[in-house]
Amino acid sequence: MHQSAIRHHSFGEPLEVLQLEQIPRPDPEPGEVRVQLEAATINPSDSGMIGGSYGRLRELPAVAGREGVGVVEKLGTGVSGVALGTRVRFPG
Repeated sequence: MHQSAIRHHSFGEPLEVLQLEQIPRPDPEPGEVRVQLEAATINPSDSGMIGGSYGRLRELPAVAGREGVGVVEKLGTGVSGVALGTRVRFPG
């Protein structure tokens, strides 16, 4: 199964380096959940991270953005306290 992702393979101006790609949809690791993303934010820090001038440099290729809202669609082993279908938000 695949999913859409906006990624960059180099650091630079967002309009020049961001690409919409199809990537494999991974299963969650133990203790993790997989979230079907419904909405994502764009923050000024995201531009700096894409440009390589803000925070810790990410390993490339990297998915743009760090925050969002969605619904839990799959649980990794050992996950408790959240159920499939739960709406969640995740901060950067």
